Amino acid sequence: MPAPSMNSPGVGDAPHEAQATRMRGRGLAFVTPITSGDRVAVVGDHPAVAATAALLGAHAATCTSLAALPDASVDHVIVPDAGGGLASWAPAVARVLRPGGYLYIGAIRRGAARRSGTTPGAGRRILTQAGFGAVTVFGLRDLAQARHLVPLDSTESVRWYVRSAFPVATTGQALTAAMARIAPARWAGRLCLPALGFRARRRP
Repeated sequence: MPAPSMNSPGVGDAPHEAQATRMRGRGLAFVTPITSGDRVAVVGDHPAVAATAALLGAHAATCTSLAALPDASVDHVIVPDAGGGLASWAPAVARVLRPGGYLYIGAIRRGAARRSGTTPGAGRRILTQAGFGAVTVFGLRDLAQARHLVPLDSTESVRWYVRSAFPVATTGQALTAAMARIAPARWAGRLCLPALGFRARRRP
């Protein structure tokens, strides 16, 4: 795979906007155990993720589709934002990953006010049926930024996020935080973490 191509911001972009684009989602490069020499495919316009993987010694590149990649040709696939289409992505990722390779994929969380997307349980089933194991489900506030990935199986982690990291800059956020602090952890996660991230390993 070629080295990642970094897109320069267009003329007229504000400096803080250019910085935000360069930094967007770069922490996702640490979600899977990337080591020197690994081959990493980052799907979508996320050059910062590929660049960070390259700093770890990986051969990383962004792509808009996995269709052109050969079977079992990469060690890690990172899809920061699959929208609600987890079921359509899972088989494509399984094809291009080598046995034992890792996937990270972000998806919209289905809820009472959002009928599209997926749920933690449905996501696990989809990935298991596509040939993945060792599935970990994270809650995220924002797929694009992915600043905090909170493991939803850990009640302590969800509680920590609600108490210490959930932003309360508006009245609406303050109300959400107050409700989440008294709700069971499962519901607190739904209130404060409207997106999901799945890490899984391709079975040998």
